[in-house]
Amino acid sequence: MTARRLTSALLLALLLALLPGVASAAEPEFHAEREPAAVPEDVLEEAPVPVEEAPDEFVPAEPEPEPKPQDPEAVDPEAAAPEALESEPAEPEAPPSEVTEAKPEQAEPEAAPAPDAVNRARTMQVIVQVQVGCRHHCEATSQSQTAIQEARTEQTAVAPDGSARNESTIEQHVWQLQLGCVFFCTATVQTQTVVQRADAVQTAAGAEASNTSSISQSARQTQARARRRSLFKELRAFLRALSLDVSVTVQVIRQVQVADCRHHCTGGSQVQFAVQQALVVQVAETRGND
Repeated sequence: MTARRLTSALLLALLLALLPGVASAAEPEFHAEREPAAVPEDVLEEAPVPVEEAPDEFVPAEPEPEPKPQDPEAVDPEAAAPEALESEPAEPEAPPSEVTEAKPEQAEPEAAPAPDAVNRARTMQVIVQVQVGCRHHCEATSQSQTAIQEARTEQTAVAPDGSARNESTIEQHVWQLQLGCVFFCTATVQTQTVVQRADAVQTAAGAEASNTSSISQSARQTQARARRRSLFKELRAFLRALSLDVSVTVQVIRQVQVADCRHHCTGGSQVQFAVQQALVVQVAETRGND
């Protein structure tokens, strides 16, 4: 028991000797807070009195330089404050070509259309001849009908830079009706003659040139015992339609002969002669664009 107590005492003394060093190594920041060890009085008497240290001079702190304003374009969008980024996201800068406003294009003036030279002509000629002579017991009676129609159209269209057009239409119509001797006739004569002429002379010069010509001619000659109502109805309807068309040159001749002697007549004579002439001259010319 004595040996064990001795060993325990030695270990306790060793631990007590090592404990201050371990505590000082483990807690250096608290070393200054511990109370200093007691100094002998003879040492305190011989030590000189410490001179109070003068307080350090107060040096005012220099103000920090204010940050220079930075170019807004040079600010890095990533370095901006989170609040600014969340409230208003930075838009990417547009390239210089898009930033500059595009100038409105000036509309080029449209070229004026090239003038056209156009000639239009329409000529219509109508001749109607009706003869009513001796009907029975007739001797040496005669009936004669002659119709002549002439029409000519001359057109000249000149358009160096445009369209030159000529349009011509000519219509000629003749109706001839003779009602002569039906029975007991001696040496009676009935004659019908129709002459129709139509010409169109056209000249067109231009970037686009065209000539159009139309000619129509008709002649109806009738020698009958009685008046044909269908023929006169057709003629009346044609003349009514012709009177409504005022855009053409119209020539109409209507001849009707009724003999005084209808029965037991000798040497009676009826003659009808009609001539129509029409001339249309047109010139259309335009100057080229300077």
